[in-house]
Amino acid sequence: ALALAWRDVDFQRGIVRIRASKTGTVRHLPLAGDPVGDVAPRFLDLLRAWRDTDPARETVLPRNGESGPAFTRAWARVAKAARVDVGPQGCRRTFESALACVGVPHMLSAFWQGHTPAVAARHYLAFAPGRLPGRTVEDALGLAPFLERAIERARAGRAFRLVGSETA
Repeated sequence: ALALAWRDVDFQRGIVRIRASKTGTVRHLPLAGDPVGDVAPRFLDLLRAWRDTDPARETVLPRNGESGPAFTRAWARVAKAARVDVGPQGCRRTFESALACVGVPHMLSAFWQGHTPAVAARHYLAFAPGRLPGRTVEDALGLAPFLERAIERARAGRAFRLVGSETA
């Protein structure tokens, strides 16, 4: 996510191209308009709103010149500020489980994440007792209200802080 470039977001088709830093492989994650259903259409709307606020920037998230291990440190800073103890693997587990909750076939979600179904099942698929009813991952994780506020703020040209106060 920290290295995602705007050239990797296909707004027309609703697909994000993800370049794996470890293996160099490319995956395509449909956010909206996939035959299996919409995965994260509000997130696609948020990306569109962010793009409109700064069309000259090459990356989705500001990088401040950081690269390599600095991305790992950036993750640690955000997690600490948000007072959460979750790493990238925990996010993958949550995403895989949320996809299962909204009916995305396990083999397809494993493919989207760049894993074999066996690896995804062994390491990432988990029971999600706190899931909410809904048709998208955003609904299942309770992210819809957060994303709606973030979209409104982006369209108004106001920053949305991921951690701390939203009023800034």
